[in-house]
Amino acid sequence: TLKQRELYVINSLCQHNKITSIKHVNTSTHFVMMQMMSTEQLYELLGSKEHSNPLEELNLLLVKKIPHFLADMKNPSKEIQLRIVKKSGLYIKNIKKPSVEVQLAAVKENGRAIKYINDPSNEVQLAAVKQNWDAIECIKNPSLEVQLEAVKRCGKAICFIKDPPYEVQLEAIKQNWKLII
Repeated sequence: TLKQRELYVINSLCQHNKITSIKHVNTSTHFVMMQMMSTEQLYELLGSKEHSNPLEELNLLLVKKIPHFLADMKNPSKEIQLRIVKKSGLYIKNIKKPSVEVQLAAVKENGRAIKYINDPSNEVQLAAVKQNWDAIECIKNPSLEVQLEAVKRCGKAICFIKDPPYEVQLEAIKQNWKLII
């Protein structure tokens, strides 16, 4: 596809220490027109010579313009990962082995992003249900603490908990007594 060819060109140029820039981006077709640039021209594009890694800044610009390119990037930096999941937490599905920091940023933006995280920590689970109580539906074997947090936010969360313990049932009823029926 066109997107894959463009990324191949970008990755090839980056691997050979050539510097490229985004000349034009049409987000509806994901067409990227590229041009070769000198380091000075790239600094001019970025607006400053203070960037320690101009290629990293270029990748950040690319991912900002077309977030779907993250899926095809080889080893995107943590900064790129964070920037993209803060824009939409669901993009975490395109990141292999995200760090806990990236996982937290993703679920804080969209709690349901937890469904794309393998074996999330209790901290990540809590952040997910705090952002969106119905994220509990996407969590396998949530801890008592996570279950309680979800039903405190909305008693209906109990519907997504398999065999809820007594404390969780009691909290759900406190939130919505109609759940007794």
